[in-house]
Amino acid sequence: MDRGWSGNYLEIFPDMRKVTLFFSLLEACFQAVSIKRKRQAIIELLNFDQWLLLYKNKNSGCSIYAESYELDYRHELKAAEALTQEGYHVLFAPKALFKREDKKFDVFLIHDHFIFQADLKNIHSKNPETISNRIAEGARQASRIVVVIQSDLKKKILINGLRSGYQRSNSLIEIFLFYRGRFFRLNKKDIESDKIYKLL
Repeated sequence: MDRGWSGNYLEIFPDMRKVTLFFSLLEACFQAVSIKRKRQAIIELLNFDQWLLLYKNKNSGCSIYAESYELDYRHELKAAEALTQEGYHVLFAPKALFKREDKKFDVFLIHDHFIFQADLKNIHSKNPETISNRIAEGARQASRIVVVIQSDLKKKILINGLRSGYQRSNSLIEIFLFYRGRFFRLNKKDIESDKIYKLL
């Protein structure tokens, strides 16, 4: 499995011991066989002393972590806060995790013993082609995308955009969608089915 990272760890943590520890913690989250070991590996990753706590949801107990208090885009934090409400810890991927030519996903999403790489997309447009383009763009970064719809978008237009985006993205596994105050996890079968009109 392509983890999507191959950067210079020394740019994140000058101490070589921290580099080794960080890499081993991250790999353990993906390679652990038992559920118990995966849970433990995730706890150890989130407790790594290089992370800053940006936010903690009082209801879910889930948190947002990053290497810095400064994020590239404010909307990323808003999307991450919404994810914590749905039971996901969010760890922003350190910038130096990637080489210049690498695909650069935004975050690790963590729920129980599951950890996913995901790209965050905040969409204001009401144009289905724009929605499709943003999904295709995100799918080049990660196999899961978090889509936050900010506009008062009609359901049919959204579905057309989702379907078109999925059709252009062979590697896309799942879309985490925030739409009209509700949260949905949608796979290709969900989006292609006529049931999507009732689901949304």
